[in-house]
Amino acid sequence: MLENSYNVFATVANCKNFTRAAEQLNLTASAVSHTISKLEEEMGFPLFIRHRGGVSLTTNGERILQYINELKRSHTLLDKEIREIRNNSSGLLRIAATQSTTISWLSKILPSFKESHPDIEITLRQGIHAQIVSWLENYEVDVAICAFNKRDNFNFTPLYNDPIIYIAQKGFTPSGITYVTAEELRGSTLIVHHECAELEVPEFMHEYQITRDDRFNLDDDLSIISIVNGGICTAMMPKLAFDALNENANFFSIIPGPYRILGISLPKRDAIDPITGSFCQELTRFVADYKLR
Repeated sequence: MLENSYNVFATVANCKNFTRAAEQLNLTASAVSHTISKLEEEMGFPLFIRHRGGVSLTTNGERILQYINELKRSHTLLDKEIREIRNNSSGLLRIAATQSTTISWLSKILPSFKESHPDIEITLRQGIHAQIVSWLENYEVDVAICAFNKRDNFNFTPLYNDPIIYIAQKGFTPSGITYVTAEELRGSTLIVHHECAELEVPEFMHEYQITRDDRFNLDDDLSIISIVNGGICTAMMPKLAFDALNENANFFSIIPGPYRILGISLPKRDAIDPITGSFCQELTRFVADYKLR
């Protein structure tokens, strides 16, 4: 990456001969001589004393050489740093995720990813969908694990269809053994988990005349389960969010029911950096295995 004329100058200073320098640089002797002459013209003073046996540096040339050598060392270090970044051996990875994907997925893969990429600094921000959208739009994060929304303007890769489940009070008996029908929920008033606020859930609620229970404005997943178990109300929440709690509750699939599409969201760019790409590949492999559990 060092400017070509500087590289020619340093090589001539080392070889003390245009012909030998040209051989090292894979150039002609005339090309080397022309480059040095042009460099001397640009600097405004001679760099070499020319004699029959070759060339030697002028006093000014010796002063310039020390700075050229420092430039060469700096460019060598720069090239090394670029190669390390391309090989994913160092850098920064900024991740955003919802609570459920943080608990169920990221808590499992980040330790192994960090182990295989020890020089990468990882930051993680957890938030609701609206916050994640803002972080992506402002390039405050490199990658987000969140639900698909057709209004978002990001590069989205779907990974997992997460069904919305019904959390019932103890003693509730559905028409099916492990599921409730959407008709059974028609006209209900439920706590609606904050990660259900987007996508197909509002359309499902409108179709079956389901309303949100405004008495409870709860962002904490465990609080929702506790309230339902207390017999006060019922709720809808994503299955992944429920599984992350590992709590005892009366839950059922909804047939036919809504679901959210979880995946990887990336800011609109021509290309992603190698570190982010490596993380996305590892997450994709993990979720593929997660589906089989």
